[in-house]
Amino acid sequence: MRRRQLACFIGIVAQLLAISAVQAQSSEAPWPFISMNQTLREAKPQAPLIALLDLRQGEQRAIDEGKWASLLFDLEATAATLAGDYTKALEAEARFYEHQPPHTGGEVDLSAYHAVPAISTVLEMSRQRRVVMLNEEHRVSLQRAFLAETIEDFHRLGFTHLAMETLTSKDPAIIKAQGCALTSTGFYTKDPVLAEAVRRALAAGMEVVSYEPDSATIGPEPGDRDRRSGESLAKLLHDDPEARVLVYAGRYHIAETGDAQWKPMAAILRERTGIDPLTVDLSLMRECQRRADEHSAYRAAERLQLLGNEPVVLANGEGEFYTSMPGQIDVQVFFPRTSFIHGRPDWLDLGGRRAVVDLEPLAPESSEPLFVRADRVGAPPDAVAADQAILWPDDPTPALLLAPGEYSIRFFTRNGPIGSEVRQVVAAPGPEKAESPAR
Repeated sequence: MRRRQLACFIGIVAQLLAISAVQAQSSEAPWPFISMNQTLREAKPQAPLIALLDLRQGEQRAIDEGKWASLLFDLEATAATLAGDYTKALEAEARFYEHQPPHTGGEVDLSAYHAVPAISTVLEMSRQRRVVMLNEEHRVSLQRAFLAETIEDFHRLGFTHLAMETLTSKDPAIIKAQGCALTSTGFYTKDPVLAEAVRRALAAGMEVVSYEPDSATIGPEPGDRDRRSGESLAKLLHDDPEARVLVYAGRYHIAETGDAQWKPMAAILRERTGIDPLTVDLSLMRECQRRADEHSAYRAAERLQLLGNEPVVLANGEGEFYTSMPGQIDVQVFFPRTSFIHGRPDWLDLGGRRAVVDLEPLAPESSEPLFVRADRVGAPPDAVAADQAILWPDDPTPALLLAPGEYSIRFFTRNGPIGSEVRQVVAAPGPEKAESPAR
């Protein structure tokens, strides 16, 4: 079983890192990435909507060409996530999996395991660690919500730095000066959920740092990106003996061992420093639009009623935690199936700290998709929105989820603003009844 799991893991890594490599090497990127990257670089307020619509229009071309279909649907899911549309992200991800080899793993026996709360368990496991690594699947915001909800807890444990894959070497100084992520800093931080994690880290007093080489400098040799990332983190820890670092990375750069072709960042860090990082996989054990695309361990956990209303990890009687990647990852978080609050995922309330803002009385009439964004009053003009969403003409109007404060709410078509700005003061959240899961 372990050999089969390892082979499956390496296969998944090879597929995902191939896409990540394309995204990093923008000068050699194919047309789906060029299209999305150019749109987001223009930094129009409605850029995520434009990027998503353009990728959707390119679907048939990518399928006909064959070569870039997998990448297009990966990017389409990413664009939907940046736009705040979790449902459309899952739909695009399902199309992505149609162009991938089998990836869900073999049958898993979890009868010896029981569920324990993930957040408190991961925090307790982190208490004596100098380095903790969390990962995300770029196609969804779910893991970013986990980071935003826990970042202040990590700071209280003594973690001093949040090291993020998505930032360039120039971004941390800009983010620190502005007190928030901007549309011009980072890539995945254009998602308001990840931007909120950055804002909370800064407010708590953590240093937000980059560690990856800038994409233009990544060499052609396999593993250059991970090698230099691991060495960058090793240098940070050497230069600041008091530093404790929470690393937030994409996919399986956090794996602690690799193979003959690829040695991941976490393995490099361990070689250079002797530090054993706690590696926490947030990306694999979660829902997909189609159950057939979900990992077999996730489906097994659901059959045994181990999934509840909050993220969990699975422990056996000896206190060992389940991982489908032994020797690679220390522990995996199993996320519950999503329920919806006024059309938005329940986990967007970020631990009950954000309130629902009903857009039905505010939205202008339109036969086109509308993009809505809420910006904090007083924030820098190019700050990432506090929340944003898409209003599709034939779908119920979604809500926004916002922390207490005053906001500017604006609506856009792909061509520009529509209607008038709305100023909205948001009070502390009250109880909201979640709708049933979308399945």
